[in-house]
Amino acid sequence: MTVRPSTDNVFIGIDVGKTTLDVQWHRGDSAQYANRPDAIAELVRRLLAGPKVTRIAIEPTGGYEKPMVEALRQAKLPVELVHTSRFKGYRTMVGVKAKSDTSDARLLAAYAAAPDDVRGRKADRVELPQDALREELRELASRRDQLKHMIHAESCRLGITRHATLRQSILAHLETLRSEDKQVLQMMHALVRQRLDLRRDQKLLQTVKGLGVVSALTLIAAVPELGHLDNKQAAALIGVAPLRPAEFVIFRIGQWTADRKN
Repeated sequence: MTVRPSTDNVFIGIDVGKTTLDVQWHRGDSAQYANRPDAIAELVRRLLAGPKVTRIAIEPTGGYEKPMVEALRQAKLPVELVHTSRFKGYRTMVGVKAKSDTSDARLLAAYAAAPDDVRGRKADRVELPQDALREELRELASRRDQLKHMIHAESCRLGITRHATLRQSILAHLETLRSEDKQVLQMMHALVRQRLDLRRDQKLLQTVKGLGVVSALTLIAAVPELGHLDNKQAAALIGVAPLRPAEFVIFRIGQWTADRKN
């Protein structure tokens, strides 16, 4: 297959599925690869052999995108992870209603070619370097979130179940889930203890009244940009308005940025 991208700027969208990668060159051709290491390596070689790529847009899909993103980053190819809500807004803006793997790949390619302000990439936007330890911490936090949802669901079932054997089964499952939740939390603690900057971040976050150890760990894992933003930027990132009493933490995080620089 011959790819005919622009000779000046090459923009690519990759729609990642569990088993496939749909690749679309903006105003060019398309291709499909299996989502497995050998096929990913073949795609990366193809991209490196062709015209210089300006931007590759990928929407996170529950972790299936990680091998592709890691391979692109290792090859020094310019990959940009697209926030799901922003991509949904872009879809609405351009009037695309039908959703399919191929249409998503085309739309991602068009998104990659869109101006910075359309993609929300402002001049003062914080770009964090790849950090394997933070990625591991983020995965652990995601697992805790999954466990919390399962614990809640099982607790609800327990409340409406009267059959003695079923109740024992649910109670045993709850005990297993809670035990795993504690283990994951301990793993998060162990990771943070490995790095001076993470220990410092946790300590600073815990100076916010009402913010405990677990909440601080969750914030460090889920929002690594905190500490690099002022209060308005942090509020916009998290999705709250600054300086409301219930969100005083945002104001403190704005101060935290200054603290870290000292």
